Amino acid sequence: MTVRSISGTAAWEAAARAPNARWKRQIDRFAKPFVEATITPKFSMSADDAVFCLGSCFARNIEEHLLPYGIDVLSRGIVSPPEEWPNRVNGFVNKFTVHSVRNELEWSLEPPTLDESYFEHHNGGWLDLQLSPFVAPVSLARAIERRDYLMRDYFARLRNASLVVLTLGLIEVWFDNLSGRHLNAAPSFASVRRDPGRYELCVTDVVDNIAELEKVRRLVLCHNSQARMIISVSPVPMSETFSGSDIIVANMNSKATLRVAAEMFARTHDDVDYFPSYDMVAMSPRGQAYEADCRHVSDEIVGQVVRTFLTAYLDSEVATPEFSERSYLAANPDVVDQLRRGELASGYEHWRKIGRDQGRPLQNAEGDGPPSVTQDPAKTGVIKIEDFKRQAKELLDPKLFDYIDGGAGDEITCASNSRDIDAIRFAPFAFRNVSAVDIRWQGALGEFSLPVGLSPSAFHELVCPEGEAATAAAAGEAGIPMVVSMLSSRSIEELASARGKRSLWLQTYLLEDRTLTESLIRRAEQAGFQAIVLSAGCAAMGRRDRNLTNGFTLPTSITAGNFTKGQAVDYNNPIHSFPGARPDPSATWQEVRAIVEMSRLPVIIKGIVNPADAAYALEAGVTAIIVSNHGGRQLDGTISTIAALPFIVRAVGGRVPILVDGGFRRGTDVVKALALGADAVLFGRATLWALAIGGQRGVTNAISLLRAEIVNTLQLLGCSSLSDVKANGEAILIRERRNLWGETA
Repeated sequence: MTVRSISGTAAWEAAARAPNARWKRQIDRFAKPFVEATITPKFSMSADDAVFCLGSCFARNIEEHLLPYGIDVLSRGIVSPPEEWPNRVNGFVNKFTVHSVRNELEWSLEPPTLDESYFEHHNGGWLDLQLSPFVAPVSLARAIERRDYLMRDYFARLRNASLVVLTLGLIEVWFDNLSGRHLNAAPSFASVRRDPGRYELCVTDVVDNIAELEKVRRLVLCHNSQARMIISVSPVPMSETFSGSDIIVANMNSKATLRVAAEMFARTHDDVDYFPSYDMVAMSPRGQAYEADCRHVSDEIVGQVVRTFLTAYLDSEVATPEFSERSYLAANPDVVDQLRRGELASGYEHWRKIGRDQGRPLQNAEGDGPPSVTQDPAKTGVIKIEDFKRQAKELLDPKLFDYIDGGAGDEITCASNSRDIDAIRFAPFAFRNVSAVDIRWQGALGEFSLPVGLSPSAFHELVCPEGEAATAAAAGEAGIPMVVSMLSSRSIEELASARGKRSLWLQTYLLEDRTLTESLIRRAEQAGFQAIVLSAGCAAMGRRDRNLTNGFTLPTSITAGNFTKGQAVDYNNPIHSFPGARPDPSATWQEVRAIVEMSRLPVIIKGIVNPADAAYALEAGVTAIIVSNHGGRQLDGTISTIAALPFIVRAVGGRVPILVDGGFRRGTDVVKALALGADAVLFGRATLWALAIGGQRGVTNAISLLRAEIVNTLQLLGCSSLSDVKANGEAILIRERRNLWGETA
């Protein structure tokens, strides 16, 4: 490796003299917090592009801002495991040097056989120095599993990428003389001191980085010969990169050197463009561009840089971000008045019928967008799932809110679902090693990133114009299953055809017309769904007092993607508006067995609360059981699901997975269910609250909240994995109530 540093001054002089430089140093730059750049893109990004963002943390910023535009961001949905970097999904695959990027691309084409030489033993665990330096040590088996996933799955997605966004971070590169590999993260100080001859810190120059960029470009083209690249330099200060116990020392030339290398390289290739992200920040006054510590670029400035990127590269035909109910209402007070008078069910109904044709604004000038768990809670007001519900109540028409929130009769079951969960107390363990917590859920139904799924609920377009498409995208991005209601606003085929990896299960009833039931199942099989969820306990529809009081009906614009809407009006339940969608009250367990035998997909039974029915379900051959009282919307006075759960677990005896829903609101609630024997918990109403507030991003944020709460709960309990929780369930729970069956659960 050549080590021929170029000073920061010389680098800037070279950049300024470069022909056709597409940025300008403004005379009055020190009077502005942000230096604009003159950008003439070589190519644009269309809605058909599949984008892979690769490199330093700025790649994550671009990645997050592309998602609301409907761009297929292949690098977003990492599986392994998000809890290791709770503040930003994918953060632990940040690549700081182009040399480490090259490693990943080579390995994804030819995955090597992994052994201890790929990792560093540290603090009783193993570090992968190709990842972010902030990733905690894990077991060797876990480190190998994660590295194998990254090589064979995550970075292999580049084969489908038509556009690669690469952001560069450092010219300081650590080299491991033992393995002959460049590293991404600095080795620990203890390791360097223990074996001083193993690691070498090299400061690369412009020539070396151009050579590495050429190798990266060739590797990208090996993955996809039609791919294009946009290269930028991460806009962080030159004065410091790492600090604390790391022995890597800041190099004042780092960013300027990369900036020159990137632009010079881009000028020699038509399929590579340079975006001057670092230029905009580095030439801005430090006091305005950076945070008070002078080490981090302010969120405001990063936001301006990203918006400049989007303006420069997004094709004019790319749709604007998804419709925001909150923003539309804020921009159109007259629509709010119509909602209050009951003339409209939602702002979206107005936009679709009137506003869209008249070109009315969909967004506010400031403060637009759904709440994010990474934003200041004081601004978003969202720190828990119930906050989504509170905001949805303020936003939605009262009749619509009651339709979603309400239950059957006096809503005794609705109340007991949550009350009985609250009655369970923890007895945590102390001094257990919980430095690494694994919350992945895997078994007969697949492998998922956390023990959470989305329950079936109908007509998502009532609260979001993208409907179930947005919900499914969020679930797929998070790596969890979604149970799609047969009364989804979108058809089976429409949801399955969307890009991205998803785990979709279709919910249906044993319908009066059996040919319709079979047709739905066959369509799900052909569309690539992974399971059928058959609802039990629905021989008739429960009487929902709130709906009857409000005279609730579906807006004329709302229909079901799998059924034709009829003329019948039923204030109690909209299912009667769709001929053929009614469950058969004469259905028996023999017909459940027939469905299991007929279906080529696993059949899950939903709605079991009586141990006797668990035995019948097993005899019928179901793949899994969902303990559910349908959110208290069927028979009022039914036992709560958390009270029924231990008895279903006992009756099943571990023969099939058990899921549960009803009344769950927090990560602590999920862990209580796991300790009682459940494999996963499904969320229904919470999904709709989050969807109403923020669309796809709202659901994503809700899942992220649950993920963070589950990890935190396991750590405080002294449990390092889901199996640890289940194995110690009796020891860590204290139940204060007696259940319906007359004994302590």
